[in-house]
Amino acid sequence: GTSLLQNAVISGNIQMVKKLIQEYRCSITHKDKLGRQAIHNASMIGDLNMFKLLVETGCNVNEKDEWDGWTSLHHACKEGHINVVSYLVNECGADVDLRDKHSRCALEI
Repeated sequence: GTSLLQNAVISGNIQMVKKLIQEYRCSITHKDKLGRQAIHNASMIGDLNMFKLLVETGCNVNEKDEWDGWTSLHHACKEGHINVVSYLVNECGADVDLRDKHSRCALEI
C-alpha cells in the first residue's frame, strides 16, 4: 500500500516529509500497489517545494511507475503543473523522450 512518506507527500505536509526522511530514514523508493513512488505523488499534486525536496533527497525523476509506465514528467504534464514540468525539464534534465506502456512521451499526455 501507500507508505507513510507517500501519505505525507499527498497531504502536502513538507515538514512531516522532511522528518520522515531525515529522522526516520523512510525509504524514498517504496512503491505503492500501482508501483508509484513519493516522487510520482509529488508530481501529481504539483507542490514544487515538495518535489524539489524529494529530488534533493535522491529521488530519480526518470523512474517509471509500474501501472502505466509514467515518469514524474508524465504525471506533471497530465495534471497541468507547469512549474513542476519546467523544473523537471530545465533543472533536473528529465528525459522528455521516455515512453509509457502505450508508447506516449510525457508531452503527448
